[in-house]
Amino acid sequence: LIPASCACSVLLTEYFSDHELKKSLKIFEKDAEALHYLGCSTVTMAIDPFAHQYNYYENFRLIASRLKKMKPILEESGIKLALEFVGAPTRRLNVPYDFIHTLD
Repeated sequence: LIPASCACSVLLTEYFSDHELKKSLKIFEKDAEALHYLGCSTVTMAIDPFAHQYNYYENFRLIASRLKKMKPILEESGIKLALEFVGAPTRRLNVPYDFIHTLD
């Protein structure tokens, strides 16, 4: 039995400070090593279709810069990142900023 995918432990979103991100990346390095050993080739994560603190472009830059910090770990371990699509309109109610929420 070989696991196909696993939830990603990196704290990527606006809710987490740079310090928390760095700590989660160190943990993810160990996770990725173990996942590679187990034969797991994919980690999954969802990115919220909204933001509380940042407009669309600011949030895009934040997420992109944090994803770039994950890239070397993913490449070194041969693991792919799968992003879950979360687009339900109810997820965007009563929040100040929309983020990616369509597949168009």
